[in-house]
Amino acid sequence: MKVAYYPGCVAKGACKELDLSVRLVLERLGIGVTELDTASCCGAGVMNEVKPKLNHVLNARTFSMAEKLNLDLMTICSTCYGRFKSSNQYIKQNLDAINKEIKKIKTSYNGNVKVKHFVEVLNDYGLDELNKKVKKPLRTLKPAVVYGCHLLRPHAVENNIMENVCKSLHSKPINFESKGRCCGFPILMTNRKTSLKLAGKVLTDAIDNGANCLVVSCPLCHMNYDSLQPEVEKVLGRKIKLPVLHLSQLIGLALGLTMEELGMDKHIVDCDKVYHLVHL
Repeated sequence: MKVAYYPGCVAKGACKELDLSVRLVLERLGIGVTELDTASCCGAGVMNEVKPKLNHVLNARTFSMAEKLNLDLMTICSTCYGRFKSSNQYIKQNLDAINKEIKKIKTSYNGNVKVKHFVEVLNDYGLDELNKKVKKPLRTLKPAVVYGCHLLRPHAVENNIMENVCKSLHSKPINFESKGRCCGFPILMTNRKTSLKLAGKVLTDAIDNGANCLVVSCPLCHMNYDSLQPEVEKVLGRKIKLPVLHLSQLIGLALGLTMEELGMDKHIVDCDKVYHLVHL
């Protein structure tokens, strides 16, 4: 099994530990990776509002890279996933017009690439197979899994797919209302206080329902829930201190990787209690 890997901007910048953890997990599982290291930003919904045609052309260029490798495109970012899924749908419906544009940069796209999130690649790999690789069962962990916006809207992944991955690692994912809520990141620059309140709603809902960690599918969500959690606490007037992990880091713990190997020591919210719970 092999994928064309698109890390996204944040995982190559502010949250490099997420890129690191994904690579380590895929290596342990024997899933081959070819990074699309000259691909453009997906547009993140911002470019599409201003210059939609340019956004689709740039994404077609990225898809053409994966198509030439005869591989599906995998991203670890739900924002990239949502943007790529929508863009790919549009491009396939307008192939002639898009190819006319990308012909100028000496490439073409036939519409054969499937866009997948990391969690879907794991599902394709097989959760029974993943379970066989577990070295440290996560029986003491009660993760609150957060889908956020773009794994559910407008293109939804398989129902309960993240919870099923967590269960294959022997953890006990909680059921909580906020798992499909927005993290607030899209409005962080225009309305910071409301953005932090949105993040706080998810974090406190997770704690109030018994979670001892939050598991995300998106580096942008990770930033709002982890990096800005001290600010969230000030806005809410409540201590939270809930460790935040990308799904790849949770899997990495179950595969026997250390906190340092997974970059969890780089997080703002201390992850020591999660690591100690795993190693009880």
